[in-house]
Amino acid sequence: MTPPDSPRDLVIDAVSKTYGATLAVDRVSLDVGHGEIVAILGPSGSGKTTLLGMVSGRLGLDGGDIRIAGRSIAGLPPDRIDAATVFQDYALFPHLNVLENIGFGLRMKGLGKAETRAAALRMLELVGLAEFAERAVKQLSGGQKQRVATARALAVQPAVLLLDEPLGALDRQIRQRLQRELAGLLRELKMTALLVTHDQEEAFAMADRVAIMQAGRLQQIDAPGELYRWPRTEFVATFLGAGSLLDARCLASDAAGIECEAFGGQFRARCRVPAASSQVRVLIRPEQLQIARPGELTAPVWRGARIAEVLNSGEVTRYRLDVAGTPLESVALGLPRFVPGEQVDCTLEHDGPVVIG
Repeated sequence: MTPPDSPRDLVIDAVSKTYGATLAVDRVSLDVGHGEIVAILGPSGSGKTTLLGMVSGRLGLDGGDIRIAGRSIAGLPPDRIDAATVFQDYALFPHLNVLENIGFGLRMKGLGKAETRAAALRMLELVGLAEFAERAVKQLSGGQKQRVATARALAVQPAVLLLDEPLGALDRQIRQRLQRELAGLLRELKMTALLVTHDQEEAFAMADRVAIMQAGRLQQIDAPGELYRWPRTEFVATFLGAGSLLDARCLASDAAGIECEAFGGQFRARCRVPAASSQVRVLIRPEQLQIARPGELTAPVWRGARIAEVLNSGEVTRYRLDVAGTPLESVALGLPRFVPGEQVDCTLEHDGPVVIG
C-alpha cells in the first residue's frame, strides 16, 4: 500500500463524459500514488472503460481535469501523454518479431537502434522471455503475447501504466498465474498503474486499492479487504461476492455494533456509527452463516431453516436456505453434509454481519 503522503502520479478530478443524453462518467474523482496499483471494477456499462479512455487521451473530457505527474492532459493527444496502455487483445504488430514489438515505442520516441535493442532485451529479461527475442508473434501463446504487450508498454517508462482488461482473454489458470507475476513486476519496478477489470478476483489479487463504479459514478474506493468487510452501499455489498441483505430491528446500539433481531432470532452486527433508526439493513456473507442439524448448536440464531438447494464445486458446498420465507446462503468446505428439504439450525459469526448505510 502506498503511504497517503506519497506523490500522486495520477489525479482524476471530477471528470465527466457524455454520449448524447447518456452520462457515461459522472464527476468521478480519484488519485493514484507513486508505485500504487488501483483497479477500477464494475459491471458492463459502469463507465470504467470510458474513464480509462479519458486517462489515455483516446477520449476527450466533457468536464473536470486529469493530471499525470502534475501536468494536465486535458486536450492532449495520446502520443503526448506520459502513459502506456496494455490491451486485452495485445495489439501486437504481426509483421514484427518479439524484440521489434517491444522496441517499437522506443523507436517512435527517437531512441537509436542499439539503445532500443538493449532496452528491449532488458524488458524481455524482466518478463522471462529472453529466449523469444527473434520469434514471430504468431508463434506465441496467449500468455506469452500478454507478457510481450506488457514489456512493450513498460519499455517506454511511462509515468502511469494503463491496463485495459489485460488478462481477460486467457484461461483461468494462466490468468491467475499472470496476475501474480504482473503485480509482482509492477511493484518491483515501483510502477504506478490503473487497472480496469470486471473480474473481482483479478482486482483483489493485483490492486492496492479498488474503486467500484456503477452507472458512471464512483461508489467506493478502498483496500480490497476493507471493501469486502465494510461496503458502504447495497450495490457494493452485493456486487462484491455473494451475500444476503435483510431488514432487522435494532435492539441496542453502540459505536462498534448493534444487537438486532430478525425472524425471531437475535444477533450482533458491525457498524461504523450507531444506528440512526430502529430499522437497519444488514448484510450477511455466506461464510458468516453456519448451519447444523437440530440439537448440534448450543444457541442457534434460527431454528428449523430449510435447505432449498445444494451446490457443490468439489472444494466448497453452497447451501441456499429458506429462513422464515427469506432466502439466505451458507458456504462450507468440502462435500455436502445436507440435502435439499432437510431442516437445519443456523448461527452467525460474532460481529460478522455488517450494517449497510
